Amino acid sequence: MEDINQFKKSTSTLIEQEMHRIGLTHFQFYESKTKSKYDWTTLNGTEKLNVLENFEVSKFVSGERGKKMEFLWREFLHLYLFLRQDHITDEEIDSFEQAAKSWILKFCEPTVGKSNSTNQKRGMFNPTDITHICIYLHVIFLNFFIF
Repeated sequence: MEDINQFKKSTSTLIEQEMHRIGLTHFQFYESKTKSKYDWTTLNGTEKLNVLENFEVSKFVSGERGKKMEFLWREFLHLYLFLRQDHITDEEIDSFEQAAKSWILKFCEPTVGKSNSTNQKRGMFNPTDITHICIYLHVIFLNFFIF
């Protein structure tokens, strides 16, 4: 319960302020009625795009990792928006393929160096973490090939 109170006092308030800064004034965290944790306001598609484009992840994740996460969010948005175009040339498709591969490599960037050493460079996410976003990637690619 202490963790929840700490979250409520600090992190949730800061995230809500950031969401309000980008125009999502209705966003809030609230205590779950069935669990000892927090839930949050559900966002629609346009609001999610707004978050991908404008939310400053680096305010919450410090250093190089925060900057890389922010880059991944923005690049994912660019990939998504590219696929929503009405007309795409063969050259643009080739460029998209390279950008998508590059995004996946950056997402799965491994940790380098000896564990817990000062020289260790923490990676981004494990390749198994990509399954969490696979549903979004699947939808993106379906949109691309169906429409």
